[in-house]
Amino acid sequence: MELSWTVVPTTRFKQGYKEKIPKLREKVDDAIKLIVASKDPRCFGSRKYGTLNKCYAYDIDFRSRMLFAVDLVKKEIYLLRVCSHKEVYGSS
Repeated sequence: MELSWTVVPTTRFKQGYKEKIPKLREKVDDAIKLIVASKDPRCFGSRKYGTLNKCYAYDIDFRSRMLFAVDLVKKEIYLLRVCSHKEVYGSS
């Protein structure tokens, strides 16, 4: 039997999630379910480089994305941020 993934939301993710409107939170919840149900969550995100090395971004809608990291050994998915493109990359 294959172990399932453990979801580990960061404080920054929780804050960003709480600030979203209910309809967007629903989309984030659906994205998390999709990623957790997969054999390899990395397939659902585009890999980031530079300061975000080893992170993956999943587009929620035109303006919002979810940033996550995966630990294949521990079978954990770290939910890092849910925010706009500019907020992900720290530009203003």
